[in-house]
Amino acid sequence: MVASGTKPDKATFISLLITCSHSGFIEKGREIFESMRSIDGLPYEIEHVSCIVDILGRARYLTEAK
Repeated sequence: MVASGTKPDKATFISLLITCSHSGFIEKGREIFESMRSIDGLPYEIEHVSCIVDILGRARYLTEAK
């Protein structure tokens, strides 16, 4: 998507984060979450935060998820 010049939007990030959560890609999910703000300049919304909490919770990083 990025290679084609298309900029990801908030829905794209939600989809990516959900995929990471269900696939067990903890580190990739963290990278995507961080890049959302640092690279793409998009603010975190409740849906994005919920996804990262789900990723961390499934990985048993409960303190960090909290």
